[in-house]
Amino acid sequence: MARPNSLTLCSFCGKSHAEVKKLIAGPGVYICNNCLTLCKNVLDKEMSLETGKVPLCRFCGQSHKEVKMLITFCGVDICDGCITVCKSMLEEALSSERKQSTANSSSANPVNELVHSHEGIPGLTDGKPPVTL
Repeated sequence: MARPNSLTLCSFCGKSHAEVKKLIAGPGVYICNNCLTLCKNVLDKEMSLETGKVPLCRFCGQSHKEVKMLITFCGVDICDGCITVCKSMLEEALSSERKQSTANSSSANPVNELVHSHEGIPGLTDGKPPVTL
């Protein structure tokens, strides 16, 4: 006879309790923290549209009608334009940081020569993991 499976899964996405931060039990169903956040965002948007409250980008204040896309994450709305600006700022800051650390290091040191020979490979020159934007 087969052993009963006591593994609990999210009824919406199918992830196990080991794959999520929290799995909440309901009457015969389970929902994980990720699906709960998605549901909350959908409900918040629907409620704001029903009450006449227009969702706005928290950064620039434009409404969903003025931008290509308005993304809600953790209850915060941000438009595609502001995401592009933030991404550019992060890329520029990372590039500046890498240039500054290269300028401050001496190439006379054999260790620095080894490190500089790996420039262009993300994460190897600054000891930090690669950044994905």
